[in-house]
Amino acid sequence: MTTEKPKAWNEEFATFFENPSRETLRDLLRHNVGEFNELDFKLEWPGKSSLGRHILAVANSKGGCIVLGVEDGTMDPKGLAEPRDKADVFRDLAKYVPAPLVEELSVATFAYAASDYPKLKGKTFQVLFIPDYAGRIPFIAISDGRNIRKAAVYVRKGTESIEADYDGLQRLINRRLETGLSSSAEPDLREHLAQLRILYQQLSHTRETGTDFRVDFMSAVRSVIGFERVSNPDYPTEGLDEFVAKAIKLKKQTILETLHIALPSQ
Repeated sequence: MTTEKPKAWNEEFATFFENPSRETLRDLLRHNVGEFNELDFKLEWPGKSSLGRHILAVANSKGGCIVLGVEDGTMDPKGLAEPRDKADVFRDLAKYVPAPLVEELSVATFAYAASDYPKLKGKTFQVLFIPDYAGRIPFIAISDGRNIRKAAVYVRKGTESIEADYDGLQRLINRRLETGLSSSAEPDLREHLAQLRILYQQLSHTRETGTDFRVDFMSAVRSVIGFERVSNPDYPTEGLDEFVAKAIKLKKQTILETLHIALPSQ
């Protein structure tokens, strides 16, 4: 097996990665020369912890994909004995892979009833696509497992998914800094929108008008018994609806800035 990538092979992989289809996968498998950092082959779906390690390693190494249904070593396209439901895959990964990365993964299934490449006929393959999310690297394992260590950072080295050493970590950090994105724990767009949704749920859709009988009745009772309520100096003068409305406006501005949309002049 080799990690060298001939120009034609590199172009075929790029074509498949950018435009996944039965045809582009067929060409990739027909001219298969082996694995490298961006491409991994497995005959069957690995166990949960092994799969988590491979995904973290590929994500930390500029992204790529894992093709399921290809025999290790011989690179023979045998097809999957039993394709997996993508929801089950993502549920298993949630124990080991950070949620922002799991949300960006995708699984595609390719079945070949017939093909001009005879080895594919009657076989089914699945491909797990892992994006290059440079603004969030390094992705770190969030739990211990049989083949994964909590808080470890994994990277690809040729055909292996290994734990990064000091120099590898430095390269990851430098690559993130090169994106120009902040290294602080700022919420991303999805988190901003989720927070905005919560704010909207706190805001009343309607407002009552007129005199509230309950307020007048309690005022009368307090007057009869000589009870006088003293105002709390620490109680906010701004109503809840007014505060939430202001928070929504500020959150919308933050979302526009996240999307790099110019704010209207005030």
